[in-house]
Amino acid sequence: MSSAKQVRNVAQLNNKQEAKVGEAIIEAKNVLANKNKIANGSQDQAAKVAGVLRNDQSREIVLLDTHNYEIGKFLTPPPQSVLPHDNASFVHEGVHVPFVPTPPSGSKAAIKYTHKAGNEKSDGDQLGWLLSWYRPDDADESSKIYAEAGSFDKISKMGWREIEDKLNASGTISRYWDNDTGAAVSAKIQDEGNKTASIGCHIEVMDD
Repeated sequence: MSSAKQVRNVAQLNNKQEAKVGEAIIEAKNVLANKNKIANGSQDQAAKVAGVLRNDQSREIVLLDTHNYEIGKFLTPPPQSVLPHDNASFVHEGVHVPFVPTPPSGSKAAIKYTHKAGNEKSDGDQLGWLLSWYRPDDADESSKIYAEAGSFDKISKMGWREIEDKLNASGTISRYWDNDTGAAVSAKIQDEGNKTASIGCHIEVMDD
């Protein structure tokens, strides 16, 4: 099978994916609102992103790795594991310190999840999912998101620079599925004003 037929990456969602991702974004907006209650809401606040990831398949997934591209940080880290058909939330923030020589940093990061080791399927069936995003510190700039799915071997070996290049070339929607493994992911980032954004992410295994 040629590589062109093995994977597919598109920047649009079908009705089912839009509904699933939309539900996650609504929940992410609530997470963001709760975090913002303790912020002063000034224009000098740091860029902030809240995300909700839906594990819509029959196996537990575990956190493989996270990466900050700039000097931001997770206010609420992604959980170490997500049960089947359950949601996980996270909050990430950039850095904006007025009158300090350090330049402001947007919220730019990536996370990787994989199937839990030692479950009912063999190691050869281990799958992986990647989610990356960028909410710039400039309130007038649009956010970006990039997601990818496939074998554990492929996702675990993807370098952070390669991921960043794909993220920089992406838009506000990312949809990816791998025909060899059935692993699939749909994601969307929605700007909420004042340098904040909400992410909805839906992962699945086709024909799972």
